[in-house]
Amino acid sequence: EAEQVLNDGIAQFPRSQNLLFNRAMYFVRLKDMTLAESDLRTLIAINPNNADALNTLGYILVDANTRLSEGKGYIERALSLDPDNPAAMDSLGWAYYRLGEHTEATVWLKKALTLMPNDEIAAHLGEVLWVSGQQEAAINIWKQGLALNPDSPYIHQRLKQFDLLGDS
Repeated sequence: EAEQVLNDGIAQFPRSQNLLFNRAMYFVRLKDMTLAESDLRTLIAINPNNADALNTLGYILVDANTRLSEGKGYIERALSLDPDNPAAMDSLGWAYYRLGEHTEATVWLKKALTLMPNDEIAAHLGEVLWVSGQQEAAINIWKQGLALNPDSPYIHQRLKQFDLLGDS
């Protein structure tokens, strides 16, 4: 139903940035990144300065671990338009992590987490710290994230990934 409403709205208002962005986010929830990317590219063609669309497109590319330089470029452009955006800072940190630049990733992720305490950002920062050999710091960050959201799928995924859940 949601998809049909969004499709109908976009058919009636094909240049609606809000409708395109919301449909892209709907596709992200469905894990259909091809359709999400298509809507975000359309939105960016309509408004090249839409920082949210630039950041989201960049994050999708970086999180998929594909087209890292392209994704990082979109995120950097989003941050140049909205330099205090913690979501874009998180995305840039994740881009640096995917590129193997753990020190720079840590800087951006810590800044993002300070500005916007959030379990997803905590999951990202914890992962970077863990793979950088700072396991105790990673566990502390994940505990902070779980205090914000005890059911965090992001942190639970990392705990499973690094075999920290035990046999329970």
